[in-house]
Amino acid sequence: MKCAAPGINKFTITSTNTDVVSSTEVTWYTCKFGYKLPAGDLGARICQLGGTWSAPPPACEVINCTAPGLNEFTITSTNTDVVPGTQVTYTCKFGCQLPAGDSGTRRCQLGGTWPAPPPACEVIKCTAPGLNEFTITSTNTDVVPSTEVTYTCKFGYQLPAGDLGTRICQLGGTWPAPPPACEVIKCTAPGLNEFTITSTNTDVVPRTEVTYTCKFGYQLPAGDLGTRICQLGGIWPAPPPACEVIKCTAPGLNEFTITSTNTDVVPSTEVTYTCEFGYQLPAGDLGTRICQLGGTWPALPPACEVMKCTAPGINEFTITSTNTDVVPSTEVTYTCEFGYQLPAGDLGTRICQLGGTWPAPPPACEGIMNAVVIILVSCGAGILPFFCMVYCCAHKKGKRANINQNVNNHGNNADRNEEISRNVLTEKESDEEYAEIDELEVSDLIVSPLEQRCFTDSDSSSDYASDEIKQSSFGYSHPTLLPAPQQSGNVQGDSDAC
Repeated sequence: MKCAAPGINKFTITSTNTDVVSSTEVTWYTCKFGYKLPAGDLGARICQLGGTWSAPPPACEVINCTAPGLNEFTITSTNTDVVPGTQVTYTCKFGCQLPAGDSGTRRCQLGGTWPAPPPACEVIKCTAPGLNEFTITSTNTDVVPSTEVTYTCKFGYQLPAGDLGTRICQLGGTWPAPPPACEVIKCTAPGLNEFTITSTNTDVVPRTEVTYTCKFGYQLPAGDLGTRICQLGGIWPAPPPACEVIKCTAPGLNEFTITSTNTDVVPSTEVTYTCEFGYQLPAGDLGTRICQLGGTWPALPPACEVMKCTAPGINEFTITSTNTDVVPSTEVTYTCEFGYQLPAGDLGTRICQLGGTWPAPPPACEGIMNAVVIILVSCGAGILPFFCMVYCCAHKKGKRANINQNVNNHGNNADRNEEISRNVLTEKESDEEYAEIDELEVSDLIVSPLEQRCFTDSDSSSDYASDEIKQSSFGYSHPTLLPAPQQSGNVQGDSDAC
């Protein structure tokens, strides 16, 4: 018997097209494109004796697209096989992304194939962020999450305050913070002493010039111009100047002035000036100076002046070579008025001593008490000298006595007449001194040998109280002045008579 042709689905193909198949004949089944025989089915069927098939004809099955293998970051809309025409969508886990240009979709093709492998999601990297011109990073490429990047700064710049300069790439390709923007390092406003003034009290950027001045009474240190330019890196070329107090300079002194200090002194310092021996401060100068703020003295230092010897008071009969004060080593000469003389042993000179002192008081001129007249007379054929002492006593009240004496010559001396006039100055003040007259020369007084006038004892007793000038005759003397002559020619004398 023959087997009838089996019914088949639209995807199955048989090897025979006849209605009947002889017994023991084998018929093969295949499937259309995109389909397949069921698993385990070889597609052969045998017509058996009795006109039956060894098995029903196979029903071809569509060939599904298998769920492709995915990497750890990829997610698909289905995890099972899909029939052709099925679109599958792929996404990525957090922190990952589809490859560039991949839409993430796949449509299952007839025959169970995918148009492309499933996308392999890629980790999202952190991009190298834009840096300012002063920032340096440890990498210039994109980095994967968990990568630590370090930032530093160029010379003269620094990280912002509190920024450690590190960033760790986060999952999802993000940075925890923008990269640090390095800032220029400023020069800090330096600490100033209390007397220094600056043009700014804030931090300044490099190349900024700062000017320093000083308060009144203070000055910049020697050689310091008072300017500083902030250097790159925030450093000053030098510390700020420390204004110094202006001192008063030790003024120049003359050779006789002594000061309590020879160095410069600070304001409010009192300096004392004294003088060397023999010198003194100017009148009204106390010899002190206090240094003023600003380094000035209230006045010049005193110039010590030599101590002069004052013109001493002299009595009315003394004459001096000067009436003014004199400097040391000056010799002053003293003389006396007519009728007066210097005290015995006094040379009449004084030399002003250092310190303005005299070695002795000025001399007090004394009245001249006595005058000695030496008379040379001629007697007979020989010349016999006699000494006749003429005492002139002036009244103590100071009269001026005129001595007028006429001498009449006899014999050989008749042509020798002279008038003798003397002015005797008497003492005006003292009750104890008498004025003196000068010594008379022989030519001033010629006494006639024929004149027989003698002084008696009674005459002599009143000599010193009289205003007259008494005179002995030739060859005789006043008994109280000279001893009686012993045999002088033909003249005999005794102690009581002329």
